[in-house]
Amino acid sequence: MFDQRDYRLAFMTWTLGFATGVDNVRIVRDRQFRDLSSLNVDLVVGSLWAISAQYPTAFLLQGQSAFLESPPLRAWPRPR
Repeated sequence: MFDQRDYRLAFMTWTLGFATGVDNVRIVRDRQFRDLSSLNVDLVVGSLWAISAQYPTAFLLQGQSAFLESPPLRAWPRPR
């Protein structure tokens, strides 16, 4: 499925939707976030595929969580 366009977009959308939720919690709780602006379909889906190939019995959510830990944390700017 990782090579089919519609599935690739679905995996990307699902991953970034989950990441946005996690970032919202981090912003409120820790005043930090992961900058996801440089992510693209090839990077997200390629990473999920690589994690799935390395750990074939893992759930996709576990691979997605591992992938989302890779971008560095950045400080959330304080409101003025």
